[in-house]
Amino acid sequence: MEWAAAVNTGLASRIKGHTRLRALAYLPLHDPAAALRVYRTIGDGEWVGVVAGAGGRCPSLADPGYEPLWQALDADGRALMLHPAQSPDYRLADFYLHNLLGNPVETAVAAAQLVFGNVLARHPALKVVLVHGGGVVPALAGRWARGVETARPGVPEQELAVRDALRRFWVDGLTHDAMMARALVELFGADRILLGSDWPFPMGTDDPAGALNGCPALAGASVAAKAATANAAAAFGWSGE
Repeated sequence: MEWAAAVNTGLASRIKGHTRLRALAYLPLHDPAAALRVYRTIGDGEWVGVVAGAGGRCPSLADPGYEPLWQALDADGRALMLHPAQSPDYRLADFYLHNLLGNPVETAVAAAQLVFGNVLARHPALKVVLVHGGGVVPALAGRWARGVETARPGVPEQELAVRDALRRFWVDGLTHDAMMARALVELFGADRILLGSDWPFPMGTDDPAGALNGCPALAGASVAAKAATANAAAAFGWSGE
């Protein structure tokens, strides 16, 4: 909690007085009670949402211990951006797989817990943003739906159909692939796509709109333009004006 407070104090100081820049407050999500206590200290003002690491040491996001946090985020209408934490799988030590494979999988694990745990169904105003194009979620959507249809062991009754639940997420368009960018639009909807650069890290891109520009334009506007304006305002509740 002390480390999170230091990070958030530094962020608040950095953007103070900035006319356009806003920030996401950091939450220590691996400890549900601590995450809630930190959330209750951030107040209003410059924060348009919160960001947290999912995976690694993090308990299942369907754990009842998170319910007070989900209720608070739901009531406040603040977005929760989930960034994958490093996978604990030792097999990913070679070939940079902790990032190339582990990160996209950890994002999918977090998304699956929110979907199958009926978290999104219980909290209709909870806004969750997945980075890196939702990780491997687009490749698994059909398999998840089939698991529900065939009542696989351990899969609870779903209050929202899998594809309806997935359309509750916002995702950035950072897929490094035009074909996958089009798949994001089809699965999540053009109104749920955000620009994501991953700047300044080497797995990012200097042209976050590039892949999205290959998606068919909707309602007279490109997907990239919507991602940078109307979609961002809807996700984070701030117009930038």
